[in-house]
Order: sequence, then C-alpha cells, then structure tokens
Amino acid sequence: MNRLLPYIKLLIGWPLSTIAILFITKFLLDNYSRISGRFGEIKIEFLFLSILLFFLYYFLRGFLWKQILESKEQKVNFFENLYRYEISELKRFVPGNIWSFLSRGVQFSELGVDKKIVGVSILMEIQLVLSGSFLFSLLCFPLILNDAVLREKIIALIPLSLTVAAIFFIATAYLYHKKYDKNMTLIKSIYLPGVSIASKIKLTLISTFTFIIFGLANYLIYASSFGFSIENLIYLSSFFTFALLVGYLSFFTPMGLGVREGVIILGLSKGIGTINSSFFAIFSRVVLIISELSYLLLLLLIKIIFRLR
Repeated sequence: MNRLLPYIKLLIGWPLSTIAILFITKFLLDNYSRISGRFGEIKIEFLFLSILLFFLYYFLRGFLWKQILESKEQKVNFFENLYRYEISELKRFVPGNIWSFLSRGVQFSELGVDKKIVGVSILMEIQLVLSGSFLFSLLCFPLILNDAVLREKIIALIPLSLTVAAIFFIATAYLYHKKYDKNMTLIKSIYLPGVSIASKIKLTLISTFTFIIFGLANYLIYASSFGFSIENLIYLSSFFTFALLVGYLSFFTPMGLGVREGVIILGLSKGIGTINSSFFAIFSRVVLIISELSYLLLLLLIKIIFRLR
C-alpha cells in the first residue's frame, strides 16, 4: 500500500483537478445559451455583492474545517488550510463524490494531520453541514407549507431523508466508538464525537452562520434578476439553503443530478413561473461555480505572491 501511495497522490492531484475543470467548463458552455440572452436585465450591483458573499461562504467553509481540526488538537497554518481545503473541494466536480474526500486526506496528511483524524473530521463536517443548513432551513417551512405541490413533494422526501440522516449519525457514532475511542458511549459520539459540549455549540453556530451567508448570496442573485424585496429576504434565503440541503442529502440517496436545481424550480415556479425559475436555477449555479473558481484563483495568487517574497 505504501508503494502505491505516491501514485494515488499523483492521481488525486492535478490530473483530477484538470478533469474537474473540464467538467465545469462543459457545464458553463452547455448552459451559456440558456442565460446569455438575459444578461442585459441583470442588476450588476446585486450580482457583485452576491459574489462577495460567496467568497465569504467559501472562506467560512475552510474556517469551519480548521475549527474541526483544532477540536481534535490538530494545528495547521491558517492560509495553507484555506488553500488546501479549496483545492480538495475542486475535486467534487468529478463524478464519483468520493474524490474530494480522498483529496482532503492527501492534502492534509502532507501538513502532518493523521489520516484517521482527517477521516473523523470529514464525518464531523458532514454532520455540521446537515445540522447548520437544516437549522437555517427551518425558516422557510411556512413558505413550503403554503404551496400544496411543493408541500406534497417535500413531505414525500422527509421519511427517507430522516432515515438516511439517522443511519449516518448512528454509523458515525459506532465507527468512532469502535475504532477511535472505545471509552466513549455511543450516545455521546452520535453528534460531533470526541468534542466538548462548548465546542459542539461553537461549531454548530459557525456552520449555521455559514449557510445563512450561502442563502443570502443566492438571494442576491435572485434580486439581481427579479428585484429585491425585504419581505422575501428571509424566506427565500432560507429556501435556497434548504435546496442545498436536499441536494447534499442526494449524496446518500439515489436522487440523481441537479437535485438542488429541481427543488428551486419547484419552489419558485408558482411565484415567478417555470421559465424564470429554470433560468434562476441555472444562473445561480453558474454564479456559484464562477465565484468558487475566482476564490480559488485569489488564494493561488496570494500563495504565489507569498512564495515570491
């Protein structure tokens, strides 16, 4: 296995990054014609603010990862953490889902973090994504309950989603109990195993704030196309985070590609029509991708400048 490790690292490095960029480019080119005709209608100021918030969102995801590692008494350089986390996240655009997690293990093992701790930290991050996005998503439930079609679709998903989430949390506790800390009870290790109560609260708050920022960034994209309304700000921001949560759960459930976009179209079609909601679903994904690539490029430039010094 040790002999294969250099080749595994090579595969997960730039070759997979290149493949990810190719998939991103294909997505952008395939959808350019569907959104280019409406560029003239977009309010640039809202779009610019949205991109800035997405930068903050990606920064907070990396910051949350650092806090998870620190809860496991792992110290890593602040900037290296942000850069390597985002490099590993780029791999999720390669079909297979697991590539970003494998890349995370490689990236942070090079910083001296034990692979077992990286594995446990990834499980904790998944729990935090689920809990943080769910807590903010609660604010959109009145919107969902007032739409009969959306309510019917969502209620049909709830039993499966709760079952899958429960199995994941229990499996995480069992794995941690058996392999990492046999002295810890299964109940204590269900949510963020091996972390103090104070740290659990702190991490959950950071995660929730992170997904509030994500929802607001998406709402500003919506406002750039359909106008800003203070009445819809909280409901729709929360709904866009809810759509992300449903899409994230599709990692565990066989719901296919474009789950987030499907939820958005379903939720917005009653208010702005199917054509407009389809445009927004695609346009928001494009802005999300461009923002992430720009954020990664910024980190890379900072890294290059730092090395030059």
